[in-house]
Amino acid sequence: MKADDILKKMRTDREKEKIDILLVHCDLYYEIDFSSPNMGLAYIATYLSSQGYSCEILSAPMMMKMDNTRLKNYIRKKNPRFVGFYLISDNLEITLDTAGLMRKKLPDTVFIAGGPLAAAMGETLLDDTVFDYVITGEGEFALKYLCDYIRGEAVKPDDIPGLIYKCDGKVKYGAPVSPVKDLDSLPFPDLKFMPGQQVFQIVSGRGCPYPCTFCFQAGHGLKFRFRSAANVAEEIIHNFETSAAVGFDFIDDAFIMDAGRCLEISEKLAEYRQKSRRDFIFFCQGRVNILDKHPELIPALDKAGLAKMQIGIESGDPETLKLYRKQITVDQVRKAVKNIRDNSGFMIVGGFILGGPFENEKTFANTVNLAVELIGEAPGVFETSAGFLGAYPGTEIALHPERFGLKVEEPDFIKGLSLGDVQMSTEAFDKNSIRRLENRFYEAVLAAMEKNLKNIPAAIVKNHFIWAERYRMFSVWYLFFLSKFKVMSNYFKFLESPRFATLSEIPPENIGNWRAVRVIEKRNYRADGNILLPASIIETKLDAPEEILIYELCSGKLTIKQAVDRYCKEKGIPGEDKNEVFHRVFLPTLKKLETGYQVVFHQ
Repeated sequence: MKADDILKKMRTDREKEKIDILLVHCDLYYEIDFSSPNMGLAYIATYLSSQGYSCEILSAPMMMKMDNTRLKNYIRKKNPRFVGFYLISDNLEITLDTAGLMRKKLPDTVFIAGGPLAAAMGETLLDDTVFDYVITGEGEFALKYLCDYIRGEAVKPDDIPGLIYKCDGKVKYGAPVSPVKDLDSLPFPDLKFMPGQQVFQIVSGRGCPYPCTFCFQAGHGLKFRFRSAANVAEEIIHNFETSAAVGFDFIDDAFIMDAGRCLEISEKLAEYRQKSRRDFIFFCQGRVNILDKHPELIPALDKAGLAKMQIGIESGDPETLKLYRKQITVDQVRKAVKNIRDNSGFMIVGGFILGGPFENEKTFANTVNLAVELIGEAPGVFETSAGFLGAYPGTEIALHPERFGLKVEEPDFIKGLSLGDVQMSTEAFDKNSIRRLENRFYEAVLAAMEKNLKNIPAAIVKNHFIWAERYRMFSVWYLFFLSKFKVMSNYFKFLESPRFATLSEIPPENIGNWRAVRVIEKRNYRADGNILLPASIIETKLDAPEEILIYELCSGKLTIKQAVDRYCKEKGIPGEDKNEVFHRVFLPTLKKLETGYQVVFHQ
């Protein structure tokens, strides 16, 4: 190839790298392990791509691999005409720094701010920053119109919904925020904008119909909308058919709000699971008032593959719930947890808020007592988490803390993540006292969990191991307790193989042809010769010589029929009594060992 041709090809390759729009999500790097794909940016990038714009997303994990030199080289190669930044309370400062660095290399590029914090801060983001425009509502259409306008097409900035900009030094506003009315009309977020995800995310609706005083959803004024059941199911099936994913998360608040739609989605997923034989799991958020009114959702979601549902309980104190305007009751929480325990195999995670309105020892005790009570009512099914109340901009609590007996201690979140530390205090508790509530809460919760380990049903224990070891979805029950027992981990690994089974899975007439296998081969004996079984959540002791001999014969070398023969031979029992020995001694001992997760059965 001639030198001129080489140079021409290099120029062509550089031109191919250039893009129209770069969407950026900066994150605090010490939280990088917890960074999830930004579905809002994925939706925008996919939509704009469908409209002929070339788009890329610069995510926090991508930026983690770049120093400033590489970042500068990246944006120089891409040379985007537009850069949009996603703003939340926790990334304002780092986003301003990154945008400033980019501006020096991209002096002719249009810089745009969007996201929840952009909606809260509005025109102030145009003061002494690099941003040329602010979009305060949903970004798909607004950003497309803005890009069209700047490229010279017949669009007026005054007609662009949610737009804020400056003209001749004066702040100007576009049309009022106009949420996307028909969410089904948007293309499915392209998985290429979320590479390497074993668990993809689904947004089944936008907004929330509830007016909770602490939630930014209630403050930004966007109307509650949801996608059709057919559209949601189609996206999920499409993603499974075009990726190696093993599960997904519904990340919006809207999923179960419409019971009929939720049932229809569940039925479609259950049908797909059966036809495709894909054994996927998923996560969703729920509300106890919906579950109370529509208990039929619970078995339907279970059949569809739900593994974990998160519910916002917020407080065990009825008066605090009223101040939060949660529109739920403590009794509804109790009823929902019991219904899930009795009618499903999935887990429920109850979230609590510490340091809430007028928090004192009584309200805190009500919260702790409720959490401990629910653990006892549904061991292995219910677990909980707690965080501090956040003073999110635009929320009623942040705007009027005095109405809730609160004093804002740190309004700008400079010292840490917005929910990582205490931002507000009450008359009864100063900041340090509220910090200590977290330790007190978890001490009580973990003690209750440990106390109730032996009460977890075997089927639920099995689910925790499957969720963790097959799907990498880790529960508190698994991380803090179940995974510590080697014998149980081995037990469920054996059962992953089709060659192993439990007694209940073997036809009674065939049991004699199966082999009993210790899940841990090494046998430990006490000084008196008795067996010391590996530790399990079910304490199992074999003190009788007959039981010890049966355990010793669970080597997997003999069928159960052959092991009974050997047992009778060693005990000097006549052959005609073998059937009686099997039913009187052998089978009860095997069931006892299996209950303690000590043996499995192999064929």
